Amino acid sequence: MNFFRERKSPSENIAFMAFAAALNAIFSVLLAFVPFSDLFVLLFLPLVSALVGLLCHKKYLPIYLLAAIGVSLASTAYDMQATFFYVIPAIFAGTLYGFLYHKDWPLPYVILGTALLELGLNYLALPIVQGIYGNDIIAFFLKVLSLDQHPYIGDIIPAFLLAYALAQTSISHLVIQAFFSRFHLLKEDNEKLCISYPLGGICGVIITITFAFFYPAVSYFFFVLSLYLSAFAALLFRQKYVWWVYLITGLMGLFALYGFAFLYRYVPKDGGLALLAFFLFALDGGALLGRLLLWKKEKEE
Repeated sequence: MNFFRERKSPSENIAFMAFAAALNAIFSVLLAFVPFSDLFVLLFLPLVSALVGLLCHKKYLPIYLLAAIGVSLASTAYDMQATFFYVIPAIFAGTLYGFLYHKDWPLPYVILGTALLELGLNYLALPIVQGIYGNDIIAFFLKVLSLDQHPYIGDIIPAFLLAYALAQTSISHLVIQAFFSRFHLLKEDNEKLCISYPLGGICGVIITITFAFFYPAVSYFFFVLSLYLSAFAALLFRQKYVWWVYLITGLMGLFALYGFAFLYRYVPKDGGLALLAFFLFALDGGALLGRLLLWKKEKEE
């Protein structure tokens, strides 16, 4: 596929960036004109900018950002709400993915860093849209989905936006890895990196359970974060650990069940599900223990 090759000359870089900027403008118009196209279009929107970050020289990325944002805003000048809230964050997120790829960041942190950037830009866009148009985008969609009357719906909004941003970046990554075999992020199997997954998951679980008692919105946000890191920690079980590591993991899972049942009555009604993080603690604890034992064994040999 000659079209999807790295651009070398300035003219090639500029031409490809212009094509990508035009695609972003088309997506912006689609979001503005086609009702409920958001969920489908936005899942693939960061892919366009991710390809720019991968195929174009990094010194041209600021030019692309300015051009893509400018064209998108101009094409939706009559109503820029979707552009501010959806398109611009996706452009930045996709470009960051490509930039971090060139910096050889490990995959889990490429996806996480990109998703957090997009989430932050989503929240920065809210007061802009509110100030210009007087509309609350989140409240609008909750009303459309008939969820605005739910007493606890606000608690899961940050967690939902984070999960959606992670899904966007993951889809972009999977498409790129599937169709462009030369763009495979390096898998760093060094000990410090592998241990960071269960350690990060455990820290997320502690914060999740702590905030479940008085601030469920923060609790659910960190629950999604710890769930993401725990998924990578679970992959560490592909290695063969001593049998009692699996036994200890199972016992911790049993204690997690008792911990969930015991504390559930003490948390607010809207924070109870956050206590499911106890089970992530069991998983992360077992993965961390097994990896440390394996590390010790390798050093002794």
